[in-house]
Amino acid sequence: MSQGTDDKGKADRESKKVESTSSISITADVQSKVDEQRQGEGSASSKGQVTIEINGEKHQFSFEPNAENMNRTFRKVIKDGKNSIAVIEGSFDSLGVNADSIEKMIQDVGGSLPDAEKISDAFEDLPEETLDDLDVPDSQFVITDTLLVFDNISQTIKIVSNAFIEGDDLESVYKNTIKKITSLEEKLKAPLAIEANTDSVENSESSLSFGSNIEEEKFKQAVSRIKEYILEGDAIQVVLSQRLKFSIKCDPFDIYRALRTINPSPYMYYLKFGDLQVVGSSPEVLVRLEDKKVEVRPIAGTRKRGQNEEEDRALEQDLLKDEKELAEHIMLVDLGRNDLGRVSEISTVEVNERFTIERYSHVMHIVSNVKGILKKGLDCFDVLKASFPAGTLSGAPKIRAMEIIDELEPTRRGLYGGAVGYISFNGNMDTAIAIRTLLVKDKNAYLGVGAGVVADSVPENEFEETMNKGRALLKAIEMAEKGWLA
Repeated sequence: MSQGTDDKGKADRESKKVESTSSISITADVQSKVDEQRQGEGSASSKGQVTIEINGEKHQFSFEPNAENMNRTFRKVIKDGKNSIAVIEGSFDSLGVNADSIEKMIQDVGGSLPDAEKISDAFEDLPEETLDDLDVPDSQFVITDTLLVFDNISQTIKIVSNAFIEGDDLESVYKNTIKKITSLEEKLKAPLAIEANTDSVENSESSLSFGSNIEEEKFKQAVSRIKEYILEGDAIQVVLSQRLKFSIKCDPFDIYRALRTINPSPYMYYLKFGDLQVVGSSPEVLVRLEDKKVEVRPIAGTRKRGQNEEEDRALEQDLLKDEKELAEHIMLVDLGRNDLGRVSEISTVEVNERFTIERYSHVMHIVSNVKGILKKGLDCFDVLKASFPAGTLSGAPKIRAMEIIDELEPTRRGLYGGAVGYISFNGNMDTAIAIRTLLVKDKNAYLGVGAGVVADSVPENEFEETMNKGRALLKAIEMAEKGWLA
């Protein structure tokens, strides 16, 4: 997209104000967020659903379009990743929105919108030779007029409806908006129906079985090849991944329920678009933009959780003394600083948090935080382009790392390493990296897991790291399959 087109789109977004927002709040102290989701949607088996929880503070839902609002609540499925960002920008321009509105969802299902490799091709000249065996959209997003915002702190649910005004009949538009809100309020206040489980799931004691798109020995050989590339000066680090495949009988929504219980994370999400579902508990932000403040939070350095607090502390100290892990982390922090430097005002980029240990159910990580102030004239789309894909999922330098990944991994990553998040009408954005995330299609669940390979990596250790990162998802699938959530 040319600079002239970018400028025109930004000017259009600033000048158009033809949208109004209405909302009400109701108490939610007697029902869980999972209950609200099932009730608001009517059924977890419906054709469309979006749920995102950020830092445990909010639950946001959008709903399947009905005949009444189909013209304004819609999905876009993008099979050509090179046009994804342009399509989103064009959608903003065509809607004509009021910058004072705060509630709009664009959800990603499959790239940086989800296929990290294909979306990256939009910004850089990269090869497209790896097998695309899943045949899912590179990007999928929703623009919705009505949604729920669940506030954990106040224990309230806000029903928000954006009225897109066409013509002069403002009273009719207002009445229709209130009608949508009232209808949804009645659904939420109604008794919750008990949904029968139509799939038979045996309460078996056997371990969950799965396959991979690459054999263990070939994965280790790929690690060794990356080390050769590093010694030859091609790269400093490359993130190598494998994709696990599970055959499931359970409702994927039950996997989401299990994840909320056993692995609460900064980003929790369940997305359903027809027969395609995404379930995730990501610990890592891709990029966040709020009131011109832009932020990334690199995660690099991993250990398994200990059996008790004393063992956890010992593992933390061991991790923080590990020169390999620290060097990898520092490199990725520098990469984050470089990404933000492309879109931030001069001298505003800083690392305001260093080498924090964050614990999750099965692993712990080293985390730092990088922030800056957005340059005048730029917007969330510029930030997304500058930050995607995350260095923590590709390597350094990014372009050469992605070329090596394309050479050594047998299939396209698809959703793994992409993003899930939202962009609001006022230009704020929050996106998670699609890790610890399942893609479900045709009763098969796919899980991408990776490890950062550097000069002194041990192939066996890198393979084991990928398995450690997937353990929480494996446990959640097992719980859902065995019916432990009834």
